[in-house]
Amino acid sequence: MNETKFCPKCGKYAPQSIHAKTQKGEIRYRCKGCDKTYVLTEPRYSDEFKKNAVKLCLEGKSSRAVGKILGIGPNTAGNWLKQHYKSLP
Repeated sequence: MNETKFCPKCGKYAPQSIHAKTQKGEIRYRCKGCDKTYVLTEPRYSDEFKKNAVKLCLEGKSSRAVGKILGIGPNTAGNWLKQHYKSLP
C-alpha cells in the first residue's frame, strides 16, 4: 500500500509504505522519496500540560519544584520555559 503522506525526515509529501513493526508493535513507515524509515508517535505531553508547567514557573516556582509537582524532569520544565520566552515578541 503506497499512500502519499508527509515524511518527517525529508519534509516532503511522497509515497509512503508500511515497512515493518517495532518491538513495541508500532508501525514503521518507509518514504519512497528519501528511502528513510520512521515511526509516527503522539506527543508525550499536551499543550495544556506544558502551559500549566510554564505558568507555575512564571509564578516563581523553580523548574525543579515544578518537576516534582507535575512528575516531570526539571530540565523538561526548564526547556518549556525557554521555549515560552523564545516565542515572545
